[in-house]
Amino acid sequence: MLTNLVGATRYKIRVFYSNKFQKDITYKTLPAPDSNLPYTMINSGDSGHTDVVKKLNDGVAAQNPDIWYIGGDLAYDDNLDACYYTWDIYINDIERIFNKIGYMFPVVLGVGNHDVGLNELPGINITVSAAGPKFHTFFPQHYARDPNTYAIIKSIPDIKDRSTVFYH
Repeated sequence: MLTNLVGATRYKIRVFYSNKFQKDITYKTLPAPDSNLPYTMINSGDSGHTDVVKKLNDGVAAQNPDIWYIGGDLAYDDNLDACYYTWDIYINDIERIFNKIGYMFPVVLGVGNHDVGLNELPGINITVSAAGPKFHTFFPQHYARDPNTYAIIKSIPDIKDRSTVFYH
């Protein structure tokens, strides 16, 4: 977890996976709440991966945003096991925006019906699997935690036990 960050500042972060260097990235923090600095906020939803969304993403990048709220229906996987790859495409599309403008910024994702398999498609009976929606696999902020090791337990906790922030 990163602590004591200064608002409206760019930080270079080195990313490692399995003790192997992956890449350097730049992360830009939001302006501090008491700074009175202006900031650019983007609000959108119903994304997926289409030509229209590619144009939307170009428009997002052109604004040099400080934060982006995306209100659900993100990758349109409908919680179908065969559509897991749509999350990789979706996340890569966001990463392309970061690469285009030269920094990462906070992206706040909401959950929509197409993200959890609650959608009526003609002739298809979609059910939520026991493992939970793919959304929670990629963004496990609502998984239960082992009280001793804090390891993720593949179950969804009661709503009273859910945190609003996931960090590791």
